[in-house]
Amino acid sequence: MHNIPRSADWYLLKLTEELGELTAEHLLIGGRAKPNGDGSGGTREALENEAADLFGQFVLELRENDIDIEAAIERKWLRHLDQYVELDLTTATDSA
Repeated sequence: MHNIPRSADWYLLKLTEELGELTAEHLLIGGRAKPNGDGSGGTREALENEAADLFGQFVLELRENDIDIEAAIERKWLRHLDQYVELDLTTATDSA
């Protein structure tokens, strides 16, 4: 698109750039950052757009590095879930 070679480093750096932009929108909405010079930003839509950019870039980072995110989440988070969340199935079924 802009004739920039895409490398593993580029994908990671772009991911951090998008996180910075999401952070900026978050702070603008909360009144903890100076508004953009052109008056843009600081809206729910701008925050959602930056979240979409971050997510999209994250997917590209995963693809570039051949990361199986489902397997990684299972290994890193889900198999330990019972240590952090006590599931009470009787309460869940009673309210259904």
